[in-house]
Amino acid sequence: MLYDNAQLAQLYLDAYLLSGDSRHADTARDILDYVLRDMTHPEGGFYSAEDADSEGHEGKFYCWTRDELSSLLSPEELKVVIRYFGITEKGNFVDHSHPSPLAGQNV
Repeated sequence: MLYDNAQLAQLYLDAYLLSGDSRHADTARDILDYVLRDMTHPEGGFYSAEDADSEGHEGKFYCWTRDELSSLLSPEELKVVIRYFGITEKGNFVDHSHPSPLAGQNV
């Protein structure tokens, strides 16, 4: 996760330099704020990743149901997210490591 975020920050900064679009700079700033807030050890250095386990389910923190997304996004935004990320009622993520996986989870 750390190296992914480092690469993404650089990509968004390059996009900002090429386009001048402040949204790209804002995204880079958000990425770096996240790394400093959540991936930096109090004594210095960085954590390489975060545990994706939440409430006993791997990946739950990073998953959404279609209904949750529908309550947070406008209809137009939801349409884009559904198409781009392959969101379904059934879900596009299955936790194979848990004996009782949560239904309808989307990454």
